[in-house]
Amino acid sequence: PSRLVMGTNAVLKVEVNGDFDPSEVKWRKISGPGEIVKTNGLEAVVEPTGTNGDFIVEACFNGDEIQPRFVLPVVMPRTIPVKAFVVKPPSSESKDAWDDSDINDMIVEANRTFTQVGVRFELACEPENVGTTDDWVIPMCNVVTNAAGEVLPSKYVSQQMLALLDHYRTNDCIEVYFVGDILNFDAAAAWLETGIVVGKSSNRFTLAHEFGHAFGWVDIFHERKGRNAQGREVMFTLSERTNVVNEAYFSSHPWDWGEESGRGFYGRSDTLAATIDRLLMHGRVSEWPGDIPDGRVFGMSRSITKGLRKIGAVEIEKRDWKVYSK
Repeated sequence: PSRLVMGTNAVLKVEVNGDFDPSEVKWRKISGPGEIVKTNGLEAVVEPTGTNGDFIVEACFNGDEIQPRFVLPVVMPRTIPVKAFVVKPPSSESKDAWDDSDINDMIVEANRTFTQVGVRFELACEPENVGTTDDWVIPMCNVVTNAAGEVLPSKYVSQQMLALLDHYRTNDCIEVYFVGDILNFDAAAAWLETGIVVGKSSNRFTLAHEFGHAFGWVDIFHERKGRNAQGREVMFTLSERTNVVNEAYFSSHPWDWGEESGRGFYGRSDTLAATIDRLLMHGRVSEWPGDIPDGRVFGMSRSITKGLRKIGAVEIEKRDWKVYSK
């Protein structure tokens, strides 16, 4: 984990290269509010005892120069209420309707992802049917065209989308609206300040990614389509994408990134692109629950000219969750 959550324990594990026997590993507490409760060779179970600082644990290899270290900020768990709103499909498409098990599966996967930072999402009530069959297929944006009928890059959120998201007006939860298809949009789901909209083409990890947007994190990419100065669609590629991951590309918590020999969650030979692929806010939502590191990640965003993106777990604690949405 990148954090240690009060009321839980965590399993720390090291791997070895060279002539080491697991029995040679000696786990020790360096400092901070926590205890080592059990060790078993390459693994140790740890528990937090307070929230005043970082709990630091080291796995000692008989004086070898590499002493893997875990630096774990201790955080309090928090539960965030979620309300689900479901649009019914036309009767001809009833086989594609959202049911409670679909929604619960997405919540379960989101909780599995966010447990690493002490966040749990909980449905505040049973999913509520809302909208009409006309809302089953809903345009994300109204497309703007010029006099010649050519589609322009500028778009604005459709009135139909705004009307759906205006259904619930109390800022006491994160609102999630489940629809059929989202038109004029290149993704299976969307986050707006007034709520999350999830389409049927999403997978079970999509909602976790959209919750990340609710925390203020943006999509990151190592390559993506965009428009050049002439307005033509081209592929932009992050120039550093094939470089091995190191702390030069990350900030705030270098122990997340493996720059210091023997310390970090990512292999020193991994490329920047391979690392970005593992993160929750990678712009292509894949069949991967997603890691939530501390700090910032160097990568492309929707604004291609900007590099460092806020995606780290530390942002959760800056957020005032008295207002969940809107």
